[in-house]
Amino acid sequence: MLAYWHVTNRCPHNCHNCYMQANRTIYEEIPHSILDRVIHDDAISSVVLTGGEPLLCEDLDKYVKSLHAAGKRCRLYTSGWNLNPARAVDLVEKGVSRIRVSCDSVTRTVMGRNSSFDMICSIGREVVKTGAEFEVGMTIVPDENDVLCEVEDIGRICDCEGFLFSCSPMFPCKPGEKLKPIPDRSFDLLWKMKYCGHYSDSAEGASACDEPCPALNSLLAILPDGRISPCDNLAGAIASEKSIAEYGVKEIIASEKLLHQIRDFIPCHSSPCSSCSLLEICCGGCRAIAYFGGSVLGCDPWGKQRAEFYLAMCGR
Repeated sequence: MLAYWHVTNRCPHNCHNCYMQANRTIYEEIPHSILDRVIHDDAISSVVLTGGEPLLCEDLDKYVKSLHAAGKRCRLYTSGWNLNPARAVDLVEKGVSRIRVSCDSVTRTVMGRNSSFDMICSIGREVVKTGAEFEVGMTIVPDENDVLCEVEDIGRICDCEGFLFSCSPMFPCKPGEKLKPIPDRSFDLLWKMKYCGHYSDSAEGASACDEPCPALNSLLAILPDGRISPCDNLAGAIASEKSIAEYGVKEIIASEKLLHQIRDFIPCHSSPCSSCSLLEICCGGCRAIAYFGGSVLGCDPWGKQRAEFYLAMCGR
């Protein structure tokens, strides 16, 4: 199972399209207590160090070395804050197998910060030289047409440079905000990138077609206080009562009803999904999208549209 470990709450930015904006709770940070559990929990095979901004974590290098020594594949997902090629290579040498940097645009500053897309590429080139993976992550914001115009361009640049590229839809970022309809153009771009080879295997934000939602099946999120969430996009929105600092992942999921309902989700007979001809393709859809659409155990409002697009791309 892939664990997105939020090693810190802290971040120097206030990005408008960050999923962490959906829950501004400041958690107690107990990374040292969590580290030992993550290392020895057999349910966790790979770890993404994220946040907040993980580069603000004073003991980040220690966690990387410890995870690597324990045989856990370690990735770093960062906003790119204070990151340069030398620091990126140093982290790779300590055990990071993939670095992902969030990107806003080719032409504008990255996520509103003083860091350009050229800098991202310069970091990526040095990382790729080491044999590690480098990923550019981008969020599709439905009403920003200039960003939409650049999605495919960024995908092509990443292909040429040997980078992975992931793009995902923008989720609600304010407490109580509901999921907005995604325009056809945004939707087509998103899934074209996913099903035409640009999309990296780590990107989430929606389950793939022909397989169930990965939440609590192949991935989960660990909050700074040790509680677990079904996935990175639901970090803090839904969280366990028990902490990984005291209990194993499997024990926590098995003991908390909502968590194992999410893991084993099957549309109930009374839901619109149960009679949908595309259910075998959609497989019930993404639990994060369903949550922001109204209920984590409800229908994925984008599921049917995504399944139709997938069938069209496959020529089925």
